[in-house]
Amino acid sequence: MMKRFYGVFTLACFFAVSAFGCGKTKDEAAAGQENEASVIQMDGENKTAGIQTDEEIESGSYRQISSPFRMKQAAMFGGDCGWGLSDGNEVFFTESGTENFTSVKKVTGVTASSDGFVSADFCDARRAYVVYFPENDDGTGAEGVAVEYTADSGQNWKQTVIKFADYGVDLDAGSAYISFANESRGYLLCCSTPAMGQMEKILFGTEDGGETFSVVGDLTDAVTGYPQGISFIDAETGYLAVTYHGEDNYLYKTTDNGKTWNSEKLAVESDGKVSYVDGYTPVFFGTGRQDGALILKVVGDEEKYALFTTADGGESWKQEKNLAVDSVRSYSADSRTQRLVVDEAGNMYQF
Repeated sequence: MMKRFYGVFTLACFFAVSAFGCGKTKDEAAAGQENEASVIQMDGENKTAGIQTDEEIESGSYRQISSPFRMKQAAMFGGDCGWGLSDGNEVFFTESGTENFTSVKKVTGVTASSDGFVSADFCDARRAYVVYFPENDDGTGAEGVAVEYTADSGQNWKQTVIKFADYGVDLDAGSAYISFANESRGYLLCCSTPAMGQMEKILFGTEDGGETFSVVGDLTDAVTGYPQGISFIDAETGYLAVTYHGEDNYLYKTTDNGKTWNSEKLAVESDGKVSYVDGYTPVFFGTGRQDGALILKVVGDEEKYALFTTADGGESWKQEKNLAVDSVRSYSADSRTQRLVVDEAGNMYQF
């Protein structure tokens, strides 16, 4: 069975930082960045909490972040505010760092046929979305996908259920990813389980913050491989990353509201022959979401996780370094100096 990626990273809205963070003033948020959640050096030596400096980033500094929970996804905003989705499909929120995550929702009723798949889009310090395939009342599996969302840091939640039959869609419970370009416009990608190397992929869109959805298109033939998430910079421009399809097709881009997708191939530097490349959906942040980060798993004589960055919304990418990780499950960023990666074991690191 293929490994499932909870992306982040999957996701564009995942990194749309609340202007002042956790409802604070701009000055308070700036001060809060000086008191970020505690981190632990990879060699086990304790270190005072703090966001990385440019010098630390350039030197390849990589620290494990202290948290009592194993995560699928995590995102921090403005220093101490943030969200997490745990291995147990529990949604956490914090206003005082990763060591103080508080449960705000337990996702229940997920069909067993999807292996308990749940993914999230953490938009800012107030808004979050989770998607999953709900079990039917008769226990026969899922007939659609559920979207649950909050606009008050998890205090209250609403739910929208998309029944595939209502849209003429025949899809089993595989994986689903959601990404919001702004408070109203979002996209939901639903994928079947793979069969004989084929995976159905249906893209839905919403213009009312997730209350209603419509079909944007069938991406089954346009996108090869197994999607690992979607990420929209704005209503028109988005990215989709895939695995299990060689060294040529690992990243796709749309500039027409998700209607058409074209493969993007980056200049990947490697010490030897590249056997295949797996893509992990890029994340964007900053003014106009023009700054971004992208991780590619490059496999040849060795297996490496290469970090790429952009300052122009993905028009060009620069390969920065290889990350000192054994695996990548998801990652997030709200600035160049605050980036998180979650590995397959659920550990969080700052890079």
